[in-house]
Amino acid sequence: MSTDERRLDLRIAGYQFPEMAGHGAAKTDWDDANWLMIAGKVLADFGDAWSFMEPCMSVFEAQHLGNWLQQIADGERPDRLDFLEPCLAFTVEAGASPVVVVKFSHRASRSRRFDEPVGVAFALGTDDLAKAAVEWREEAARFPPR
Repeated sequence: MSTDERRLDLRIAGYQFPEMAGHGAAKTDWDDANWLMIAGKVLADFGDAWSFMEPCMSVFEAQHLGNWLQQIADGERPDRLDFLEPCLAFTVEAGASPVVVVKFSHRASRSRRFDEPVGVAFALGTDDLAKAAVEWREEAARFPPR
């Protein structure tokens, strides 16, 4: 996602525990086998930039993010999207053009502290949102539940 001065590049770097197969494993192992490492690069206002690589979401949450973005592109205004790990959260503000606000906290924030979350707003057109949704769903499809 990007606007004139702001940019967010998110990608799935891989499974947090690539050696875990997940099939036939105990529930705890199965849960662990489905965590993803998310790599992010953020450019906020006034050149404020940082990057992170953290186990921010599960494969199921990654799939949900793509659907959430598509809902916005389709003109809906879904509820805030939070994940089990509190590193990232997504909200959408109503208006002529949707504004997606991404909250970075804990190890995904520039300070790496939980008590200093950073929100970055992205005013995006529906075409850009639809493109982001498709790209993210393609990215998430590379990492199915195990």
